[in-house]
Amino acid sequence: MASLNNVTIIGLLGRDPEEVHAGQSSFARLSVATDDGYRDQNGQKVERTTWHSVAVSGKTADFVLKYMHKGSQVLVQGRYLSRKYQTKDGRDAVSFYVAASRVVFLDRREDDT
Repeated sequence: MASLNNVTIIGLLGRDPEEVHAGQSSFARLSVATDDGYRDQNGQKVERTTWHSVAVSGKTADFVLKYMHKGSQVLVQGRYLSRKYQTKDGRDAVSFYVAASRVVFLDRREDDT
């Protein structure tokens, strides 16, 4: 049986990238907003924002942490994964995130006219 787990997101960073240390490894965590507004039954535009949690490691994480900031427009490619954990009160929970293999800075530099 064939399967494919590939996601591409273009959006804005909702906050500065955050460096996270977990055991021996470290990675950058991003919060990326995408907008997919629609028109309601009265023809009024309704804004709808989806927030995506993104994790990136290695040299790409180093680049992200150094050059990207809140408001940066980015393209993210990777796999959609889940993580099981226990809450502080002992309940089982699941979170979903994108494990990025590629993050591209889409902002234009001011001298790129």
